[in-house]
Amino acid sequence: MAKRRRSRGALALGLVGLATVGLICLCLVLARTGREPAAGWVQMLSPPAPTATSVPVAGTVRVVKVVDGDTIEIASGGQVYRVRYIGIDAQEYDQPCGPASTEANRKLVGGKAVRLEKDLSETDKYGRLLRYVWVGDVMVNAELVRQGYATATTYLPDVQYRDLFYRLQREAEGQKRGCWASLSTDG
Repeated sequence: MAKRRRSRGALALGLVGLATVGLICLCLVLARTGREPAAGWVQMLSPPAPTATSVPVAGTVRVVKVVDGDTIEIASGGQVYRVRYIGIDAQEYDQPCGPASTEANRKLVGGKAVRLEKDLSETDKYGRLLRYVWVGDVMVNAELVRQGYATATTYLPDVQYRDLFYRLQREAEGQKRGCWASLSTDG
């Protein structure tokens, strides 16, 4: 009987110690995120609510710089914003097809008025606006993939045109357009 009490006591002491460690970890996490303990688990694990900013969510803006094959800078409200095209990826300028992708993007949007369309995300981890970009009735994101200068790339949750981009990529690859022309499928 004494042995049984001792094991119950040790179990209770272990549980109290575990709860204490858990509470300390929770307090550290809350302190690091700047949230109050009363915020609750669900709120703590949810992304912060978007705040109103002067960032253009949609509308017509002027392209002031073509950064590369999938990124531009636009002017709006006296400020310059970097915009990353949603759903596609083009090679960087120092990669084999980078200059051609950048030039294809420049031909489509350089110095032009473009319309921005938002999906679900506002910005990426680098602070760039995430948008579908339109010149007239041409979606630049899709056109770069169709011409073979970008590939379809999915970053959740922004997937509105995912199927279109992958279909256009298959067509461009099959017809060896743009960057696909320099790639060989032979071993």
